[in-house]
Amino acid sequence: MISSIIVFALATYGVSRVKVPPAYRNIARVNFVMFVILAIGFSALTEDASGGVDSLKFYQRGPIALDAGFESLFQADLMYFLSGAIQFSAPISYTAFNLVGAIVFSYLGLVIIMRMAPVPDRKTILLWWFFTILPGVHFWNASFGKESLQLLAIASFFGLKKLPLRLFALLVLLMVRPHIALVLVAAELARIMLSRKSKGDFLVLLVAVVVAFYGLSYLVTRLGGTELSFEVMLRLFAEFGEEWRSSSLRLNDTSSILAYPDFFLRPYPAEIASWAHWATFIETLVVLVFLGWTLFASRITTRQFSPWLFLVLLILLLPLINPNVGTAARKKQLLPVAGLILVAAGSRQRRRKDEPRVLFQQTATTPS
Repeated sequence: MISSIIVFALATYGVSRVKVPPAYRNIARVNFVMFVILAIGFSALTEDASGGVDSLKFYQRGPIALDAGFESLFQADLMYFLSGAIQFSAPISYTAFNLVGAIVFSYLGLVIIMRMAPVPDRKTILLWWFFTILPGVHFWNASFGKESLQLLAIASFFGLKKLPLRLFALLVLLMVRPHIALVLVAAELARIMLSRKSKGDFLVLLVAVVVAFYGLSYLVTRLGGTELSFEVMLRLFAEFGEEWRSSSLRLNDTSSILAYPDFFLRPYPAEIASWAHWATFIETLVVLVFLGWTLFASRITTRQFSPWLFLVLLILLLPLINPNVGTAARKKQLLPVAGLILVAAGSRQRRRKDEPRVLFQQTATTPS
């Protein structure tokens, strides 16, 4: 309890020094409280789990992994290293450990997105409140895990102005989620091709090559392949997660078009057997409305094109690499965050002289 209070106080003090734009203060307070409550609740629900909870494994094995060293920075190894470093410098409880992830990673990431549009328009404010009522998005980011660090890395890449910090965020994302880093690189490369080149684009291209090489190489090795080719990648993605498909709510073959309704709509009403299933189903419908509003009512400038394409590619990719309903609930939480970044990127921002006003425009149809 004492360590939880200490870490919570330090985290609160540190985050409070990051200035929240006045228009977002009430939204920021609600998000902060939700992260705190859900981090405490997540810790209580998972502290006795025998396995399968990443944050608990990072907490228990982190110091051991730090003592033994690690062979690779990819995926869980980076989280074990960070966990061990935190616990060696300041021994903390499991609850405090998750509070660090929820506040220092997730909440800070949301503040960075807020600062992308410090003077938001009405639509941006409404979408932020829409996002704030999604408990599942907060729950899956309210722990010390890859999801929370992923949120911070993506928000930092799109929201920070200093190029070295943006590139560092991209490398962190590569180490935490290689396939998401590849999607982000693809979106950024498309933006560079469509816009007037800037001085920093050469560095972005260089880092993009590194991310693509190591990301693809890692995925091939991790998923059991022996060579890097387009055919191998298609086969590996189609067979991804085969060992996780034993539950009653397993998904259809991810190489099929049925992967999309399965990912976005399951559990279907006929499969609902608990309040948790109902909550997942209802929130999924809200997320779909959120994404539809975000995508089809946007005027896409070059400033917005990269986050717009990033969101579209996520929607296309995630269902094809998802093995069951449980992991779908966790992976879907990234989509509303990407939607917020897209809206923030185009919320009454001053247009640069070299930036076209509109690349293309999408408008939601309204019945007469």
